[in-house]
Amino acid sequence: MFYSKNKNKFKINYQLILLLISVGLSSYAALKNEVIFYNLKQTPNLNIGESPEKVCYFGINSIISGKVQSIYYATEVFEYLKDNPTILNLGSDDLIINVYFRDDSCKVIVKNDSGLRGFNLPLEKSMTFPLFYRISTIKEDDVNTFDLNKFKNGGTNDSVSTN
Repeated sequence: MFYSKNKNKFKINYQLILLLISVGLSSYAALKNEVIFYNLKQTPNLNIGESPEKVCYFGINSIISGKVQSIYYATEVFEYLKDNPTILNLGSDDLIINVYFRDDSCKVIVKNDSGLRGFNLPLEKSMTFPLFYRISTIKEDDVNTFDLNKFKNGGTNDSVSTN
């Protein structure tokens, strides 16, 4: 009888180990897909405290898609974009290449048929905002004037890909 108890105990531990491994692998797969495919979402599920890069990305992406959403912008900016939807000349053919964040400001690089365009997006932050961050102004800058080394050395992204 002593032998059978040890055998049953081993089976329980073996099943527990298999359960833990399967839960771990499932969690990893879910988190990996979230990181890889977040920029492909049509209606992002952002929560308070999301990264400022996501706020900048989805803010510019909403202009590109023609569906400007107030959650990303200061009230004045949102009202202006709503009244003048084509003011930035961004369309569905434009592609966001990269987003850099540092010192409460995002640099967004957009590629279109005529080349690269750069946007400087200063951010405001407050616990009263739905996402903690929101875009306070939008300023188009020449991409060549961006000091990307400043962002590479202390920013959150490491490189700019133009492909």
